[in-house]
Amino acid sequence: MRVARINAPVALALVLVAFAPAPAAAQADAFLPYGGGTLSFDYQQWPSGPFAGEFQAAGLPFGFGADSADFQEAVGGGLVEAEGVVGCVGYAAVRDPGTGLVDIAALLVSRAGGLPPPGDYPVDPVGRTVLVAYAVGVADFVFPDDLATADLAAWLSGLDMERLLVATTGVVRLERADGEGMAGTFAGTLFGEDGTIVALTQGVFSIGDTVPADAASWGGVKSLFR
Repeated sequence: MRVARINAPVALALVLVAFAPAPAAAQADAFLPYGGGTLSFDYQQWPSGPFAGEFQAAGLPFGFGADSADFQEAVGGGLVEAEGVVGCVGYAAVRDPGTGLVDIAALLVSRAGGLPPPGDYPVDPVGRTVLVAYAVGVADFVFPDDLATADLAAWLSGLDMERLLVATTGVVRLERADGEGMAGTFAGTLFGEDGTIVALTQGVFSIGDTVPADAASWGGVKSLFR
């Protein structure tokens, strides 16, 4: 069931709370993009309601095989470093072939001083180090040309979407996070601007092999492993 378009000022507030201080929201000091992969999860409005389903995406990242103007599914992300904080960012997008609207999910796990090691990372809506978001029914979708320089908070807030859900509680379990990709599981509770609460379960992601980066990015990323 489709809903009314999201209230833009409230959407902006949610995005800024979730993503503004994150490494992915600022211009990166170093960025190494990941190749394609898979990302999926189940969602159900809580305690009950019509907003429910399964999100599944498998494909290549935008800019390296997927065109944001003409795609069905895309998966990507990257290893980003900004102001001493290192983050692993993943995203997945699916276009509805009937309506042309796009659903996009994104997650971030970051840590000051180095790569996040494998382990469990609670969603962190206060410190903004671990984030999960789900944008539903995006119209006229255009992905940023360059994730390394994009202001993702501004990009997200400018999307014309039906619903934006941001995790307030939950856990991202990293099984792998390095310069070649990221993999793991996630689950939690999402909150919408209209007060909707959604349970996210069975989240699984596997994003990798590395897409070649330029020498400047490689130099910055190599320093993270020293």
